[in-house]
Amino acid sequence: MTMEEAARKQLIEQLKPFVHEPEFDKIFAMLTADMPGPKRFQLKSELRSLAAPCNRQIDLRKRVDGEVQPYEHKGHIHYLDALAISIFEDGLERYHGVFTQDTYDRIMNAENNYRVMAEREKKQLLAAKIREERLNDGKSNTAPAAEQPAEANTPSSNALAVPYFSFGRYVTRREERMNYAGAVELGIGEHKIPAITSDISLSGICVRLKMDAVAVRALNLAEGNKVTVLFTAFTKDFTLDINHGVGYTLVGIDRRAKGTYLRLKRNSDEAYDDFDAFLSRFISGYKHRYKVNVDNIVEAVASKAHEQLYLPRMVSVPLFFKRAEKRMFPYLALEAEMNGNILDAWTNESNSCVVGGMFSGARLSRLLAALKTNPKGVAEVVVYSFQLLRNGRSHFYSATQNELQNPETKRVFLGYASRRAHFKVYRFTLAKLDIGKAWIPSTLPKDVAEREGMVQRPPSPVVMKELGGLTHIGVLTDITPDPRVYHGYEFEKEELPQLNAFAHPTRGLKPLRRAPLNYVNVRSESRFNYRSQVRVSADGESQLGVLRDFSTLGMQVEVERPMNIQKGTVVDIDLLQFAKSHASFDLKKLPYRVMHASPDRTVMHLKVEKKGAEHNGQNFFSHLIHNHAKALKMAEQTGTQHGLQLCLRNLYCNALMSLPLFIKKPKGDVTELHRVGVSLLDEPVKTSCMAFSRGSKLNLTPILDEDFMNGSLFKYAKAMNEQSRPWSTIVLVTRWVEKGKLRVRRLRLTDATDPALAKEFIQIGMERGEVSALRYIMVGTGKPDTEFVANEFRYLNEYAPHRAEAIEAEIWSNIAIVDVVPVTDEVMFRLGISTASS
Repeated sequence: MTMEEAARKQLIEQLKPFVHEPEFDKIFAMLTADMPGPKRFQLKSELRSLAAPCNRQIDLRKRVDGEVQPYEHKGHIHYLDALAISIFEDGLERYHGVFTQDTYDRIMNAENNYRVMAEREKKQLLAAKIREERLNDGKSNTAPAAEQPAEANTPSSNALAVPYFSFGRYVTRREERMNYAGAVELGIGEHKIPAITSDISLSGICVRLKMDAVAVRALNLAEGNKVTVLFTAFTKDFTLDINHGVGYTLVGIDRRAKGTYLRLKRNSDEAYDDFDAFLSRFISGYKHRYKVNVDNIVEAVASKAHEQLYLPRMVSVPLFFKRAEKRMFPYLALEAEMNGNILDAWTNESNSCVVGGMFSGARLSRLLAALKTNPKGVAEVVVYSFQLLRNGRSHFYSATQNELQNPETKRVFLGYASRRAHFKVYRFTLAKLDIGKAWIPSTLPKDVAEREGMVQRPPSPVVMKELGGLTHIGVLTDITPDPRVYHGYEFEKEELPQLNAFAHPTRGLKPLRRAPLNYVNVRSESRFNYRSQVRVSADGESQLGVLRDFSTLGMQVEVERPMNIQKGTVVDIDLLQFAKSHASFDLKKLPYRVMHASPDRTVMHLKVEKKGAEHNGQNFFSHLIHNHAKALKMAEQTGTQHGLQLCLRNLYCNALMSLPLFIKKPKGDVTELHRVGVSLLDEPVKTSCMAFSRGSKLNLTPILDEDFMNGSLFKYAKAMNEQSRPWSTIVLVTRWVEKGKLRVRRLRLTDATDPALAKEFIQIGMERGEVSALRYIMVGTGKPDTEFVANEFRYLNEYAPHRAEAIEAEIWSNIAIVDVVPVTDEVMFRLGISTASS
């Protein structure tokens, strides 16, 4: 596929969800402004064709590798397997309830379709034949055998099950559904069945059969059965002639404790104007009495509210990658209050974030190749990095585990890097981006949203243009262990030129834009990330350095060579660059006390040292912050157009790459792990837990036990608040199945853990089953952002105030969030057991 074809395909995916929206023409015109007229016409025609309603029936029986079952939509019975149902429902969500030609095409070209599989196999055989001819060695490349799943669905003897929700997935309805109990009679074939409604809407009803389970089984009910419904309660209580009955189709059968419930959907090809008008008036007039069914809104509000708890406190940085000019690079970063320090660490002397230097073409190509085999998967790499300061300029270096396979290179790089003040280890994950998920409509019923003026309009054309070209999302997580674990690697000074191969380019990097989520600043005072030249003097020694950040009461500075300082040393600071632009302030020999110094004594955290009532540095920075707050904010977090942050938030929710655990402690009640957020991707920790889960609860036994939960997680959670620094720990987990039961052993890694013990634990675990290393990163929660779900809360407070109150109480009782991140590659690499292939 050429770059032009790829860009066109990406543009189509971006525009699909907006075809039926009033703003479509404006958005289309903005995004295709540079396209020739004939191509624009062709593109718009293709989009209209893809979004056109499809009336074709899909029958996948004997066509796909999967179990096919009947699936009803608007009176049509389709025969779909699980993958097709997923694509179908995703299409309904994307096109607001319409089954489109695009959805039909995607289902018929799914990866498990026998025709598609045959065509793929044919291409692979042809490619192999061409390779064989070119190599002329009689050999062909064969893919390694797939790993066997670890006893999926094996029950656990000690299941720790917690309710879960999927980030970015909300159930929407086009109309209100009202709880109403009224007598009806169902006509199914020759059977007349008494029933009572449980809820009702214009397009469907749910009824409970008034007969026992034995009698119900004798009816042999099946999805797709045509049903005539006589509303006996309505004809008795209201003047309405519907004695002939109304046509429905059976779409679902639920067996509950109170009996058998049937879900029925109105036949769209039959018109009942009088009944529709009556039912609309009835629901509108009686919904306060009988109560609206708000189950889907309750679930959506709970999910969105917990997402809003998590996102401002996330410790990882979502990076959005763009393709342009035959290059792929990080273009946007979603910044929050807990992850900004990662981006700050990559800020150079020009106050530009140069994290893009970490993502060379070769590294991205390796990750993209890994994603090809699993479009819904996550590709992963571990990156080691450090910085040097030379002549007032920052120089950045990084290497992946794949690039450190040579033992000599590994020894020199890690030996030197781990002794630098800015040594960092990152886990970077990459996934494909579904640009169509940038906009999420309201979860309120469409008719209510329109009536109450709560319709959420799509992003502006300007914002949509900003999103143009985005193809992938990456997540950068700081997983740096104690650097001393790498101090066993020794190096010689003359070997250091080898590291030049890992230096980042200083020119040609595309600028990264930092899009800040709106949040409350919880620091005791504002601190601004900024680079400026300074001079540091202490104990008769003086050298140039760089100011890294400042507040009114302190600053962080870095120098090139180690200085004779320690905690408590008083140093003098000359603000050289600021002195040139603010001549009215005396910015020389400002006294500051060292509060903390890096091990190599090149980075120091300073606090004002007052020798009298005044401190010139404090006075200057107070003036600077007061008069230039907006400019400084821009230096700390680059501002973006209104609405872009919301789109990035939605895109990240659909590509979460960790497993957040929510811990709550209501007043006077016990601490508990009450909810888990899972990714829509094949994220490895989620996948491990799902293999042993049932229903709406996630079995956390593969990653947790009660001792660790009560003795560590809950203990630290109760001590957390929104100003607390993140707490983290690493646990080795061995899993195997014995006599049909999941067995788990754990070993927590601490500074005191003997590496030999850890290696023995891993080696025994690998002989028994599978081993993983998990990093648990805990942060205290901030104030809930209920403004994001204000419309849904308003609706709930009107029709189900007790449920709105319960959700609000649950949100406010959250005290901590734990992100579970796999770090197996880093731990194995450091112990010398195995290396990452990335």
